[in-house]
Amino acid sequence: RRQRQMCIRDSLYIDEKVGNGTATLTNMNISGDVYVKGGGDNSVVFENCSISGNIYVQKTSSEQVALKFDKNTADKLKGSVVVEGNGALLESTGAKQNVTLKKVTVKTANAVAIGTNVKEMQVTTANTNLTVNGTVDRLQADKAVTVKGNGTIYEKTDNVTVTDQVKTGVTGVSLNKTELALEVGETGTLEAKVEPNDASNKGVTWSLSLIHISEPTRP
Repeated sequence: RRQRQMCIRDSLYIDEKVGNGTATLTNMNISGDVYVKGGGDNSVVFENCSISGNIYVQKTSSEQVALKFDKNTADKLKGSVVVEGNGALLESTGAKQNVTLKKVTVKTANAVAIGTNVKEMQVTTANTNLTVNGTVDRLQADKAVTVKGNGTIYEKTDNVTVTDQVKTGVTGVSLNKTELALEVGETGTLEAKVEPNDASNKGVTWSLSLIHISEPTRP
């Protein structure tokens, strides 16, 4: 099913009658929320849509539903993607689409796979079935969560455990000294601390610039 160029001043429902079929929404302006209760693994596609509310994924029957977003829809989505029911797969509509969802909230212990980038992700229940293949800027878990996949998480709460090839990104580098003054012939040591402590890559490349050398004052 394909819906094109519609303005909906209330909420939109993709109900159970869709089954495991495909629903494509193109050039739609939706003032309310979107409720996804049907669709399959290839499935609910958003193309150049403007959505003022949240997208609630609430399918409970049969196979898991996949939601695919293009960049325009992700940029114009004002609310969150809230995953409930039997989970979901969140993807971009194509490899060339640099899609970043502002917020994803997971309220299920069932499998959820993230194939897009996400600025903020919140998990409200214990879950050992999370897969991250994109980039998550911040992952906040209210209970114990295990994440697999090959993506990157830059910031996470202590109750998040990463496995497989998931990388923990570097959020900052600090030095043990803000300045180092040396006399002629003296040496000094600077130590770099990479944050967070469990960052996947703690390598530091050093470079020097704007070195100030004071010349002795002549009488």
